[in-house]
Amino acid sequence: MIAVETEQQAMDHSKRPTPLVRDVDALLKRGIEAVEYDRIDEALGVLRQAAQLAPESPDVMLVFGIALMRGMEMQEALNVLE
Repeated sequence: MIAVETEQQAMDHSKRPTPLVRDVDALLKRGIEAVEYDRIDEALGVLRQAAQLAPESPDVMLVFGIALMRGMEMQEALNVLE
């Protein structure tokens, strides 16, 4: 018997939280890719993790700030980019 996934089940899979990753470089790379492909919610999730792990990284904070602006979270973007 072949299992057929419903549209709702497929959507539930796509909304699963991002697993916690401790590799800042991997998070940054994934965040940049997500921003480039306009997957802003995904980008914000992984870049927020990267920013928590490496708050002093100018690269992480710059890309995180850009993602926040793309997500129309202007006040937080300004705080991150200061």
